[in-house]
Amino acid sequence: MTYMPKKDIIITSTDYANVLGNFRTRTIGATGSHRFTFRLPDDLRSLIKAELLTNVSALAAGTDRDIDISIDAHQEGQTYNQKTVTDTTTLYDLSAYSGKTYSFNITSLLPTPTAGDIIGVFIDNNGIGGGMDYFLIHLIYNT
Repeated sequence: MTYMPKKDIIITSTDYANVLGNFRTRTIGATGSHRFTFRLPDDLRSLIKAELLTNVSALAAGTDRDIDISIDAHQEGQTYNQKTVTDTTTLYDLSAYSGKTYSFNITSLLPTPTAGDIIGVFIDNNGIGGGMDYFLIHLIYNT
């Protein structure tokens, strides 16, 4: 068995407009959207997990919350949407997360992640009842 060391990366938004306690966040309203852009590290061999962390407001907490997530990926020299995956059908149960952090597992939405990929993540709240404070994207990968 070959040993593959794990690493993790935190990707923060470049467009923080809000504060939650001592945390910089990007608040997205009940019908708002936001984007994260980043590049996968050159030493990535395989992706273990990708998660999007948010704080759920009291009004956003509930069942059947329609939050769409779309991801584009490409290498330098390719078109921006060389690889695209979109999830517009998943409904989230956030009823136990009022005022708490929720982690969206977006691993399956990263289309065949390759070292050096340039990634764009689009989050769209579709009338979910209240806002959400988005903190970051967390990647865990093998080198």
